[in-house]
Amino acid sequence: PYVNWIVYIQRKEKDDKLSDQRDTDTVLNLSKYSVTTGLQLDWDDWITLDVNARWMGPQKVQNWNYMSADYGKTMDKESFVLVGARLTVRPLENLKASAYVENLGDKRYSYVEGYPMPGRTFGFDLEYRF
Repeated sequence: PYVNWIVYIQRKEKDDKLSDQRDTDTVLNLSKYSVTTGLQLDWDDWITLDVNARWMGPQKVQNWNYMSADYGKTMDKESFVLVGARLTVRPLENLKASAYVENLGDKRYSYVEGYPMPGRTFGFDLEYRF
């Protein structure tokens, strides 16, 4: 198991003019805290399963949704959780193949308002080291 916890002690904008324009002195698009946790299981050094969850705390963002009446204004963004998994196989010393799924719950989310992130995504990686 693993946990990565990030906490920003200070997120204050130093530019007073910019703070006045945005109606906040909080740095935009930056959560005060975030947590990533997961479980990595290894079998015989050639198969690895990693299941993880990432929680992003609430943050202040600028609304870039041009269809919104609040376009360009600063708004509060709610926290969200994303879950993912990756299965990696190493059949040879220099060869590694992975299949993964991101946003397992198919959650609708965005880091910046007006720019939605993809839903459930599947992928495959193949790596060979010379």
